[in-house]
Amino acid sequence: MKNPIYAGTKDFDINVAEFNKPFSMQRQHYHDTYEIYLILEGEKNLFLDDKKYLLKKGSLFVVEPFVLHMTTSTDKVYNKRYIMNVSSDVLSPMLTKSEVEYLFKNLPTCVLDLSEDKFCFALNYFEEIHRYKNIKNSLSNKLMRTTIAHFVDFISREEKKQAAITLKNPTKKSEAPVMKALMYININYTKNISLDFISEYANMSKSNFCLAFKKAVGDTFVNYLNTLRTAQVHKLLLTTSLNLTEIASQTGFSSVDYLTRTFKKIHGISPSQMRKNNKMV
Repeated sequence: MKNPIYAGTKDFDINVAEFNKPFSMQRQHYHDTYEIYLILEGEKNLFLDDKKYLLKKGSLFVVEPFVLHMTTSTDKVYNKRYIMNVSSDVLSPMLTKSEVEYLFKNLPTCVLDLSEDKFCFALNYFEEIHRYKNIKNSLSNKLMRTTIAHFVDFISREEKKQAAITLKNPTKKSEAPVMKALMYININYTKNISLDFISEYANMSKSNFCLAFKKAVGDTFVNYLNTLRTAQVHKLLLTTSLNLTEIASQTGFSSVDYLTRTFKKIHGISPSQMRKNNKMV
């Protein structure tokens, strides 16, 4: 599928990249790992939940597994960033199950504005992890896992200190009704939400709402709602033993048949096959 909503990743990956030309995601997507992203130079826009952020040097964001997000270019095209995708399973060889759960339970989806000193700390963590990854021996592997654990703890402590986020972009007046509707959708996606209802909730005609929603979010209302629900289906398939009837009732799908058709349309395989291919429970 072009511009897939699910970006499958390895249990662990890290890279640094520079962009000298515009690069914007066409739609929101999610991973089955944690994504940790640090801006080194330049700017990026981040669309996360129903909020938009302007990311600059020192901006660090964390996205939990199965959370929708999207980045887009700003007028300042050049940017350089570090990005790491990591599954909690990476630390299983060195920590107990309860220790891993505690560590990652304290790593929420967040956007941080790091001071110069804290930016240097974060950059050093990225560079050390990257260096250990490229040294193929047992000791480096252990040191890499240890550094990841320290980095996760560092981010968790910083997140607790930053009660208010200063990076949020003010919502444009023209986008305010859509952002209001998006907030409702993100909270109430398990309910029956029709186009008639949500456009009235935004105090817009159906045609104007559809145009404004696509412009602001990068996808249609129906596609976004199905994407949001499907991400939660994916999460429950991989992290619980709930059957499809139970999963449908918890994610807003009116029937197992509708859930299966939607999931297969998006992912190319059935929910049952996804669970079989990615057993985590």
